[in-house]
Amino acid sequence: MKALATVSRAAREAPGRAASPLAAGIRPASARGGRVPGESRAPAGRDCPPYPQSGRNDARGAFGTAGFTLLELLLALSIFTLVAGMAAGSFWSITRTWNRANDLLENLHYGEFAMDQLVAALRGAAWFSSKPEAFGFWLDDNGGNSDRAANEISWVTSGTAFLPPDSPLKDGLHRLSVTVEHARGGGQGLAVRAWPHLSEETDGKDVEPWIVVPDVRGFSCEWYDFEEDGWSQEWEEKT
Repeated sequence: MKALATVSRAAREAPGRAASPLAAGIRPASARGGRVPGESRAPAGRDCPPYPQSGRNDARGAFGTAGFTLLELLLALSIFTLVAGMAAGSFWSITRTWNRANDLLENLHYGEFAMDQLVAALRGAAWFSSKPEAFGFWLDDNGGNSDRAANEISWVTSGTAFLPPDSPLKDGLHRLSVTVEHARGGGQGLAVRAWPHLSEETDGKDVEPWIVVPDVRGFSCEWYDFEEDGWSQEWEEKT
């Protein structure tokens, strides 16, 4: 009642001027633990700034993180495309190199197989002086010793080298012929023929060959002449 009387007295003394609550001795509601209209306070037990009261939108959003502009997105997309293109180019280059190495390794295995079979067949060679025309060794130096040479060698052997598993000649003596010929599917390879060695009616050219090693560019043979102490392709067939 005393405070109200003081406010009434101040209003009468200064007509037309609003009395100040502080001048009247009235403490604001916030000072008494209340809440002043228009003021935002943090929840109890939390230390955070008051919510904005201006009403304008914050560009950073509620979590304080800024977004990307269209220019930034285009730049990031360009960098990603460039890196992806470089990675793809490296991958295809490695793949081609790997495939090429596999092809070379496979051809190397074919070459090793052909040489092993050739050595085995030569080691099993048979020759009888009683009938040299049937057991003789033949050498046709077609093409000489060039890279595209197509030499042909033929001899009688008792081994199973170069023969198919179901060949009827694998259990006895037979004549082999080895040279380079064009394959039916294209290209040329190491061709082998086999026929009975005592058959006078059979010509080696009439026997169907089989390609034991594909993609052979040339085949050249030489023999070592101990009298001349050197290698030679001049073979004198003795009958």
